[in-house]
Amino acid sequence: MNKINIVNNELKKTKLDKSIECSFDINDRYGINVLKLIIKESTDIELDIEAKEELTIEINILVLDNVTSNIYENINGKKAKIRSKYELKKDSNLIIKKINNIDSIKEQSIFSLNGENASVKRVLKTISNGNEKYDVIVNHNSKSTKSDIINHGVNIEKGTLVFDVSSIVPEDMDKCYVNQSNR
Repeated sequence: MNKINIVNNELKKTKLDKSIECSFDINDRYGINVLKLIIKESTDIELDIEAKEELTIEINILVLDNVTSNIYENINGKKAKIRSKYELKKDSNLIIKKINNIDSIKEQSIFSLNGENASVKRVLKTISNGNEKYDVIVNHNSKSTKSDIINHGVNIEKGTLVFDVSSIVPEDMDKCYVNQSNR
């Protein structure tokens, strides 16, 4: 399994095979760290993110044609701002399983299903004892695409959870499947 470990705003270690291209740079305009992954072959990825203080990061993932990938993402720590952008090409399949254990998070995830038969399933599980806000946008930009967005959260103490999920299917895109579940 491929492994990526980010602590605060630094890429600490990676263990990657030839199925993935990876870069970690600073966006000069905004000073934000950007993790870019190109998934070229079917593979599994473990992504561990730790925010000991405050973390701000953008994650860009491109899944090429005919590729299936599972991403197991764990976010731990104090405070994080994360924007993730996923682009899925023809006949690609992405399954994301996220477990968050963080005091405060603001996360935006944008999925662009750009290839016919592209499919994404994202499952988030979190226990909130602070402020957590999740914005998810799924763009069905091709025919016969599928999205399944599942958010499960529990509030404890003074925790608040906000899930805002939008799926966009243009008029001329047929045979698309859209599902979302928040609880």
